Amino acid sequence: MCLFVVALQGQTHKVWFNTQDSLVYYFEYSHIVTKSLSGNTMDSLTLNPIPEQYPAYTPAWFDGALHLAADFGGLVYRISADTTRRIDHSFAHKKQYQAAQFVHNDTLFRYGGYGFWRANNFFTFFDLTTKEWQYYPTTGTSLPPEVYDGPTQLIDNHFYVMGGTSVNLQTGIQGSQNKELWVFNFSDRKWQNLGRAGVDLHKSTPTQKGNQLLFFSSITDNSPAALVDFPNNRIQYYQKDLIGSAVGEKNHPFFDGDTLYYLKDNRLHKATFGKDFFVTPTRSERLYFDSNSLFTYLSYFSLVVVVVIVCVFVVINYRKRQAPTLVRGGIRCQGTFYALRPDEEAIVRLLYSQKKATNDVLLAQIASAQLSYSQNSKRKTDAIQEINTLMTQVAGKPLIVARKAPQDKRQTIYHLTPNIIQ
Repeated sequence: MCLFVVALQGQTHKVWFNTQDSLVYYFEYSHIVTKSLSGNTMDSLTLNPIPEQYPAYTPAWFDGALHLAADFGGLVYRISADTTRRIDHSFAHKKQYQAAQFVHNDTLFRYGGYGFWRANNFFTFFDLTTKEWQYYPTTGTSLPPEVYDGPTQLIDNHFYVMGGTSVNLQTGIQGSQNKELWVFNFSDRKWQNLGRAGVDLHKSTPTQKGNQLLFFSSITDNSPAALVDFPNNRIQYYQKDLIGSAVGEKNHPFFDGDTLYYLKDNRLHKATFGKDFFVTPTRSERLYFDSNSLFTYLSYFSLVVVVVIVCVFVVINYRKRQAPTLVRGGIRCQGTFYALRPDEEAIVRLLYSQKKATNDVLLAQIASAQLSYSQNSKRKTDAIQEINTLMTQVAGKPLIVARKAPQDKRQTIYHLTPNIIQ
């Protein structure tokens, strides 16, 4: 492992890498020193005067110069040579604490932030003509939730927002952690809800590495060490290591290619990604389940459910049509009608409606006053035998079953064989 260390003069409270001139800016109390990545001093700028409430500012490069924008919102200073000139016509409104600041098309933007018991879900930009902060209008109907301090990243014309902290509307203070992912397209000025992340990274330190976002996490923290790729919807996890676990927001980390630079003990250290830290990848998975895929999968699932229900309905109806069915005058099975004599139909309908009947009840159902008891009993027995002969041919089983009554063995109970006739 090779660590590169550059000694700094004075007390440095922040370092910032300017991708426009590839120089590192060291912010001291009253000076800004610029150096190359190799440590060669290029220039020294005096803060004259020192901005109000300094050093609560975030640097930005636009309009061909270094600027300092107040973290609390409103104030903007332009740094040139040994002159610090406030250029805004605004005021310290203190409504954009922990807002995301970035430069797009040479324009300074701020998104979100917190102040006066509310979080923001809109963009403001600094208008160089009016020297005022303006509201950046959007199109469409979708808007992200009001959260602040969530990881963000600008990639070309797309601005990604991952999670953030909501505000409890009852208390006006910090609420729950949001897990939604949103992207804003500067081309059509529309927001899109990408979905929800399955991982909580709000305790990790995000650092931009090209078009990816690397998250540092301490050994004692439950948050993972990971590399996030928003455009490709991937997150790669890594085993924690000593260097990666020691880097946090206070170290002001930044990347140049695969080389990490971070401030520690008033010195600038560097280490190589994949060699000195984040050496062992563990697993890779989706960062979020995107809403379009979710809608597609739900649509497919709903279609499958409907098809299954229809198929079950068709099968049940088909089986019903194929099964023997009691109809007026007889039994229909698989399109064929089998006629029953009146006494046979009377017996089947009685047992179908009452589930079971005694010998006396069946005799009463078909008895003829002109016949004797024995003659009526023989008619009943013959009718049951004819029915069972027919159903054995049609369904493979006799339809009517007889058994002795449990309380009176002299009495016979008749019932239908289950699941034969509809």
